[in-house]
Parts: sequence; C-alpha cells; structure tokens
Amino acid sequence: MDFELIHLDTRSRFYKEVSEMFYSEWRHPNTKAELLSIYVIRDTKDPELELRFHGTQRACKIGSGSLEPCDKAECNLCNILKNGFSIAHSKKTCMFGPGIYSSVVSSKANIYAKNHRLHSKKHVLIICGVDRGNAKEMKAAGHPGACDSVEGLTTANGGSLNYPETVIYDSARIKPLGLVVYTREGWIPN
Repeated sequence: MDFELIHLDTRSRFYKEVSEMFYSEWRHPNTKAELLSIYVIRDTKDPELELRFHGTQRACKIGSGSLEPCDKAECNLCNILKNGFSIAHSKKTCMFGPGIYSSVVSSKANIYAKNHRLHSKKHVLIICGVDRGNAKEMKAAGHPGACDSVEGLTTANGGSLNYPETVIYDSARIKPLGLVVYTREGWIPN
C-alpha cells in the first residue's frame, strides 16, 4: 500500500480531535505525555470509522526525523503503515485470542509503543480507524467466536481490565490513519 504522511496543522479539525482524545484518554497515574506532532496518511479518513490508538515496535526514525518508511523486518510500525494490519502477526496467547488490539486510552496503547534498538525520547502511536461490525462485550478472557470484534470491559463495568480495549478479528475492519509522535515521563520500560 503506497502512502504519504502529511504533517497536520494544529488548527485542523482532525488534529484537534486526535489531540483531545490523546490527552483526555491518557489515564495511567504518575505518568504524562506531551504530544509533539500528528501525521496522517493522505486520503484515509473515513467518517464511519471510530478512532483508536495502537502501540507497536518502531525500529527507525519515522515520525521523528523521517517520513519515509523503512524496510526493516523488526519495524512493526512501518510494516503496518505499508501493508496494513495483519491477524497473522498477532499473538495466539493474547487475552481475547489472536486479533488486532487497540484502545481509546492512549496511555494503554503507549505500553506497547517500543523503540527497538533506537535511542530516542520520542515515541509513536498509530492512529487507527476501526469498524467494529458485530461487536461483543467481554468481561473475561476468551474469544467468543461469531463476531467481528470484542470490547474488553473494565472492572468498573464488570469486566477484568483496568482500561478498555478493542480487539478486531478481521484485518479489513481496521486501518492505519496516521501517527501521533510524543514524549513520555514517569514511565518504567518493561
């Protein structure tokens, strides 16, 4: 998939929407983030899609010094930007089974945003567009089958998660829309 990353002006409607979501949904205590810039993939916004964040491994400087994707096998970020999401790359041992995990909670997605062999204070989240289709709410681990997606419920809603997540089981129902570049403080790498 060919794409071009475009730097969003801070006055654009989409910048304001993503920025508001990023800051209001940064929920992990004793941590904070500073949004540095937002890039979008040309012609990807679909008003029917719901916004989510996806954290993954980055092994290049895309989003912080470069707008060109790399060809490194270990750069999951560029592989997703170039080829879209793939269920084949998801882990079978995840809480709700193999799927593509995302969240409205930016700080939850941040847990999975890793810089691989890259010394940078900047981190990158993928802004995703999600079509949940036939969605099922789940209170505990498992894959319910016969649905397009799962909404993992929080403990406050009778579930087992601290922060909500959306799991998509059909890669055609989630697409990368752009990137959020940010710095973080108070975070202990795992």
